[in-house]
Amino acid sequence: MFISYGGMSDERLQYKLEFYDAFFTYNNNLRDEGNNLVGCGDLNTAHKEIDCC
Repeated sequence: MFISYGGMSDERLQYKLEFYDAFFTYNNNLRDEGNNLVGCGDLNTAHKEIDCC
């Protein structure tokens, strides 16, 4: 999975964080049903300069 950079604007960052909440809720529900999950990808979470390498 690839999630694009969220630092373009505060609105875009908020959208991205809301997506994270929905995505993790969905995954947690699958896990609670007994499913095995593997997650991998590029989440691009850094939204402040200090967060970048």
